[in-house]
Amino acid sequence: MPRHAALVLALASFAPCSPAADAIPPSVVRFLERRAVCDSWRFEPRISAERTALVAEILCIYCAGTDAELAQLKKRFSSDSRARDELAPLEERIEPGLQGGRLNCASRPGNPPRGD
Repeated sequence: MPRHAALVLALASFAPCSPAADAIPPSVVRFLERRAVCDSWRFEPRISAERTALVAEILCIYCAGTDAELAQLKKRFSSDSRARDELAPLEERIEPGLQGGRLNCASRPGNPPRGD
């Protein structure tokens, strides 16, 4: 075995073995998954009435409430550097574009569950 490979293996054996210490909180992971779906549909073209209805439904399910939830998670995990790093790049205000007559989510059921 090359000398540098043995050194890498020796150093790796001293690495911490607990992935839980660096784990992202489950509520943050669930939010990031939901927000990823939301973001992927936000700019989806509306090429027909049927497509517009589908996109509107998906946006109501995955995007509605995310502004407040993002703020809540940032506050709740403000001392958790991993959670902060994951949440920091997200736009804080995406919902105004979902309202104002363009998209009314108030009458639509089906937002996914949140929290731990």
